[in-house]
Amino acid sequence: MILDNLSFFIVISLSIFLTSFYIAEIYYNPIFILTSQLYYSFITKFVSILYVDLVPVYISETQQYSYFTGASIRFLFYNLIIFISCSLIIRLLLKYFQESKIENHNNKIDNQEVAFGKFLLFSILFVQYLNFILSAGTPLLSDGVSRFNYWQDYAFFSFLPLIFGKLMIFFPFVLGMIIFQDKVKLYRPSTFNIFLLILYFLFLIISGQKFNGLIAPSLYFISIYFILSQIHSFEINYLRMMFFFCIFLFTFLMIGYIDLQNRGITQIAGTGLNVLLYRVFVLQGSSFWSIDELMSLWDIRGNPYDIMYGMETLIREIMPVNIAEKFIEIGINLSGGLPGMSIYSFGPYLGLIFLIVYGIFFGVFSFIIYRLLKNFEIIKIIFASYLIFWIASSYNLSSIEKIVSIKFLFFSFLLFLTFLVSYYLSITKSTFSWKKR
Repeated sequence: MILDNLSFFIVISLSIFLTSFYIAEIYYNPIFILTSQLYYSFITKFVSILYVDLVPVYISETQQYSYFTGASIRFLFYNLIIFISCSLIIRLLLKYFQESKIENHNNKIDNQEVAFGKFLLFSILFVQYLNFILSAGTPLLSDGVSRFNYWQDYAFFSFLPLIFGKLMIFFPFVLGMIIFQDKVKLYRPSTFNIFLLILYFLFLIISGQKFNGLIAPSLYFISIYFILSQIHSFEINYLRMMFFFCIFLFTFLMIGYIDLQNRGITQIAGTGLNVLLYRVFVLQGSSFWSIDELMSLWDIRGNPYDIMYGMETLIREIMPVNIAEKFIEIGINLSGGLPGMSIYSFGPYLGLIFLIVYGIFFGVFSFIIYRLLKNFEIIKIIFASYLIFWIASSYNLSSIEKIVSIKFLFFSFLLFLTFLVSYYLSITKSTFSWKKR
């Protein structure tokens, strides 16, 4: 037990140090909060991998006991490569496209775009709740229905995720901008917009989203509101923000706690708090530890094509065959990580180059989001939000399938098209103003 206590102290201390450094980076450069989903994935996995490395513990997914392999050190190094690359490209772009501070906040806010955003959000939520009413069952209210089978087997409008995605990730981006507009004009969020926010998170819960499915939208909503407040030099009440953050965190922990009571790991970890601790300190990072063990100790490697469908490769490589095929058939994902699969697919040297490119790619799109927020361009944000979310999701899914998909290219084209239209309209407006003179 002394080893467990010492290990726990080391894990918590390192995580606090890294998180403090990350928060300090956000304080001086607010744009870095756009990497919060990526950082959340990293820190939760690192805590788990470090614990699994230090404490011999049974891993239910791979059916083996852990031991020290140095996986936590390698994982930290791989992620530092990503974050340093991301940080450098962001700093370079900020320096190259340096702009003066915004003096008149209302000049940047297009009331027509805000009205369109409100109408769009309300209309889509109306369709989603109509779908719940007409569905044969929902994950929250019906037995045997989960987020894995709801849209395919029970939803009335089963095509909705194909259009908006299961999380409707553009929602927290757009709503964050609209609520900030309330702060500029009304000095407080309107009742209608708060109502939309509550309905959105209720939609996520009814559709079966648990802890992680609620974390990403929450991080993005907070990020958008924080960045806009910093850009426009509005004072933020950090005590109030921390209060609401603690409420959200407690709510998510309770949802995750209740959900874990019905999982198979109760046979291993027991019940109550032990299940939650086992999920956080063991299963969150055990996938990387397992694939790293195969690479570092047994020199087992894949091929570059494996990075395309990394999650299936990861499941088949580290899990017993019968369990692996069941996971793939149902659609259950492990808590993987792109760093491990990149080294597995490309080897140690090309794998590091891949992580550098990924970090740069993430940094570029973070900067695009930042510029769109600065200019308060709601329509462009709708398309850009999906792109940065898919890039961030690739980290957890251990693959680049979402980045090289037709959908990603299509949304990139739509974003590019909106830039062309805006440029054309600005040229036309300038020409008209010149002729008028």
